[in-house]
Amino acid sequence: MDSGGKEKKNSTMPVPESVDITTLHNHFKVKYEVDDGEAEILVESSSKSLNEFLTAAESILKKSGQRISSKELQALLHRGKGLFLIMGQEEWSLYVTALNVSDPDTIYDSIQKVMNHVRQGFSDIIEMC
Repeated sequence: MDSGGKEKKNSTMPVPESVDITTLHNHFKVKYEVDDGEAEILVESSSKSLNEFLTAAESILKKSGQRISSKELQALLHRGKGLFLIMGQEEWSLYVTALNVSDPDTIYDSIQKVMNHVRQGFSDIIEMC
């Protein structure tokens, strides 16, 4: 924590392990006590949500050279946090919310780096849509 009592963002946090369709499917079956068909629907919904999350990030990245609204960025990070928690991916939730947003000179690179890791880490799931 810093002197103001706020938790510092960890820019060196390791990238979490990739998540495949089977892992996510099994998470939904166990966590939500659903059958295979319902788990498949939840996996497909997760795929759509991941794509929407990445699209929202791309929208922010298109503003390169402009000041990013902290409200817009916080909404994006909160959306990612919730999505990953629902998917049972606490490490990914922490990774996304640890995005270093304090330096305006590196914010675009930081967002791009994290979103590339999300694309790689969930590639099988993202490609479902």
